[in-house]
Amino acid sequence: MSRYHALFSVGGFAGSMLMTVLLSSRLVALASTLCCAAIMLVATLVAWPRMMTGTQDEKGPLSLFMMPRGIVVPIAGLAAAAFLVEGTLLDCPSGHQQRGDV
Repeated sequence: MSRYHALFSVGGFAGSMLMTVLLSSRLVALASTLCCAAIMLVATLVAWPRMMTGTQDEKGPLSLFMMPRGIVVPIAGLAAAAFLVEGTLLDCPSGHQQRGDV
């Protein structure tokens, strides 16, 4: 898990840096986005053969996806509620500032 998290962070940083470089070089936002999307598509196509697939057992094919159960479900609900509240608290003041209410 730690390697996944580290590479996810490195990828986010590299993507942010690439987009900043493209926009700083006066490339329009649509063209910058399409360049980054093309890079992601190529990376996905290169990684596709190495991605995990389901396995087979005596009952049939097994899926890699599993429905959450037990304590995971209420924790996911709490996390979703916290993210909704955070988004509301961060977005609401900006809306008031744009309208001149603040």
